[in-house]
Amino acid sequence: MGQEIQKSSANEVKNMLASMESQFASALMDQNVPTQKFIRCATTAITLNPDLLQADRKSLYSSVMLAAQDGLILDNREAALVIFNKKVNNNQWVKKVQYIPMVTGIIKKMQEYAGVATVTSHVVFEGEKFEIEYGDDEKIIHKPSKTGKPEKDKAIGVYAIISLHSGAKYRRYMTREEVMAVKGVSKTPIVWEGDFWDQQWEKTVIRRAAKRLPSHDKLDAVFKHDNDNYNFDPDDSVVDDEMEIPQEEPQQQEQTSAAAKAKARFAERNEQPPPPPEPKTQPPPTEGDIVDADFTEVPPENDVDDIPI
Repeated sequence: MGQEIQKSSANEVKNMLASMESQFASALMDQNVPTQKFIRCATTAITLNPDLLQADRKSLYSSVMLAAQDGLILDNREAALVIFNKKVNNNQWVKKVQYIPMVTGIIKKMQEYAGVATVTSHVVFEGEKFEIEYGDDEKIIHKPSKTGKPEKDKAIGVYAIISLHSGAKYRRYMTREEVMAVKGVSKTPIVWEGDFWDQQWEKTVIRRAAKRLPSHDKLDAVFKHDNDNYNFDPDDSVVDDEMEIPQEEPQQQEQTSAAAKAKARFAERNEQPPPPPEPKTQPPPTEGDIVDADFTEVPPENDVDDIPI
């Protein structure tokens, strides 16, 4: 992307986020996050990443709004924006933006809504002393290497210890094979690579240990949004905004059953049921109609060829 085009796109995004201030303020009302700080961090994260500026704008703004609803700042510590290529219903590849809660953000929400005092998590490597005991007196003993951070291919597992203000403690250990199984269904495997791969390992085991925490709507929402980054069922396909959503089958069955009962009652009285009312028809959509749009105005997208990977 040329510098002039990139600058123009960055200004468009900056202006759009500024115009959404009231929506962000509403989403952040109970989240203890200043609206201006949230917008500033989101703008910085986007404008510094040319790939985000080239991605689908609707998914970009929707992802930022999801982060606001969860009360997580897009600073690559609490939360981040990543891109994945998605094939839409016309067999074209589109660069979609996905919001990802990071390990720091998940711990923050656990402390706010689940009575969590502290969370400890570490990756275990070959050659390190590691012992774990379950039963009435559970404990984990881990003596890490003193020679610095070992290489990723030497990692054999990861564990988390969640301590509650009540005094309770929850421990969870996952083997390398279990972690790789989670990575295998990730929509964004790039976040598992690079210098911060260990954060994904730790987040994975923390999420697994958090299943024992008390439920809370806001915490569950964060977990749900994190789950959206995984294809837990490869047979399930994500419905695109442009695709028609069929009517729910149970509702159709109920309507059919009610009609059959009414017809039977008329038959018992030797009467003819009244003719069905004329169906109401909707005018065909015209160019410019907005269907299920979250935003009143979206800046024009750049003409960029999306290459499938």
